[in-house]
Amino acid sequence: MHFLRGRIGMGMQSLLVCAQYLSYHLSCLLLSSDGYYQLCRDYSSDAGSFVWFSQSLVLNKPTTYVIVQAVDRPKTLIYDCATASTAMLLRPFVIDAFLLDDSVQRMSDAMLQPRYQFLEDVSILS
Repeated sequence: MHFLRGRIGMGMQSLLVCAQYLSYHLSCLLLSSDGYYQLCRDYSSDAGSFVWFSQSLVLNKPTTYVIVQAVDRPKTLIYDCATASTAMLLRPFVIDAFLLDDSVQRMSDAMLQPRYQFLEDVSILS
């Protein structure tokens, strides 16, 4: 079993913590990718959202996700895709894409908030 771990700074206190375990067959064929990561759920309070996954790379085997303290927007998107007639959730790592897209959007909003306040203050002084 192969193990990878990393920490990436995303601000003063926030960390994206992740680990990945790769399982190989005796013939060096990659069988599965299991791991976890943490995303910042709320940039004002530094609260985390935690994701554990088990991605089987063998055909016709399910992928399992456990998401703790999920944010409402990606939770709704995942539910809508699961109940729709399309096979969107059958694509590899689509749940990760929903979670990361939401995290980047919220990070962008949090970074722009001081800019809006600054522009408001400048317009008052003008």
